[in-house]
Parts: sequence; C-alpha cells; structure tokens
Amino acid sequence: MEVGEFSEACRALGRVVEELSEKQGASSVDLDILECLVELVVKPTTEQEFIVEDDGNTATPSGGKAGNGPSPDVGHGLYPRVADLFTRVILPRISSSPRIFRAYGKLLVWHKGPRWADEALDAYMSAYKLSVVDDENVETDVERWRTAVTELEDLVQLLRILAPSINSTVEDSKRNEAGKNVVASGLEGHRSEFKWQFHARSVVRSFMGRTKTTFGDEPEWEKLDQLLQDIKSAS
Repeated sequence: MEVGEFSEACRALGRVVEELSEKQGASSVDLDILECLVELVVKPTTEQEFIVEDDGNTATPSGGKAGNGPSPDVGHGLYPRVADLFTRVILPRISSSPRIFRAYGKLLVWHKGPRWADEALDAYMSAYKLSVVDDENVETDVERWRTAVTELEDLVQLLRILAPSINSTVEDSKRNEAGKNVVASGLEGHRSEFKWQFHARSVVRSFMGRTKTTFGDEPEWEKLDQLLQDIKSAS
C-alpha cells in the first residue's frame, strides 16, 4: 500500500484472508486496508487515475506504464480486483463485520452494475443488523446508543436514495416477465414495488421500542420523533 501497488495489495489481502479466516474469522481482514482500497476505487483523484509522463505515455501511480487506459491501481481499473476480493474471498468466509458490509455497500453504490441497488441495500441492512440490532450495548450504553441513532438516520436516508433504483429494477423485471408470458404468482422472480417508507418506519419504530425505557429522556430522542415524522410526510 505504501508504494502504490494497490492491485497487488488487494491480491495479498485476499491471500491473507484465505489462509487465516478459518481460525481468526473477521480479524483476518485488515479493515483499514480494505476500506482504503474501496476509497481508491470510488474516489480516485485525477492524478491517481492517469499520471501522464513527459514522453506522453500514461503511468500508474506506482510508475508502471498503463498505455492510454485507466490505472489498474485505482478507480475503474482497480474495481474488478476489489469486487472479486469481496465476492470470492471475504463474504463467503466472513459475515460478522458491519464494516465489511458497509464497505461492500459503498462499492456497489459507486459501481451501479446489474441489481446494484438491491445488493447495496442488502449489504447496508446487514451492517445495521450486526452493528445495532445485534448489539446489546445499544440498550444500556448511552454513547453507543447515540452512535446507533446516527447509524439509523443514515440507514433511513439510504433507503430513500436507493428506492427509485430498486423500483426501476422491479419495473424491468415485470416487463421481462410480461414479454415471456409469465404469470405473476409470487414466484418466477416477480416482485412488488419497494415501499421505502414502510421499511424505514418499521426499523425506526423497532429501535425506539427497544430503547425508549432507557433513553427516552435523552435530548437525542427528539431526533427519532422527527425522523418518524419526516418518513410519514415523505411522498
């Protein structure tokens, strides 16, 4: 990572996880490195994407020639390696780290490939479940609860943002089914419209019901009341 060989660092991280995950679980993943690799994909600077040398050729950030295409060490050039790291190496072995799921969701939102919105939502919901729903400290530790309130607000915002893309996928699916003369029966991949308000309201109410006894008098509780009102008034 320090010398800019990010594609190679991605491969190396994958090998570490393959070798150690059975015994060490989520601790086999260097989360700081993983998140850094995702950032290099989703937020590369122009200088990182293309470094033009004096001879007019394009070089990678580490100095290697890259023809006239994007560097394999950032942005679109690095994406396939990072995506493979998640789908082939990490996620089949590790399902207990919210940071891993958040990083994967961020990668999916950037890429916007087929079914990206569905998969991104699944990743972020998994992160929320692991971080908030499964954490008993949320019910007793006020600082942890305050952090969870922020995570909940972020999740609701994400539901709102992803809903149009999810519903676009639903409409495409319906059109494909109609073209194949498939009878919508709840099977054959048929789906109904994604109502983000319903899901958001359910998640917020569940969190409030779980923590009201302990933290109902905290100033931040007003944020939760306002969040519910914003969901109800959203079109």
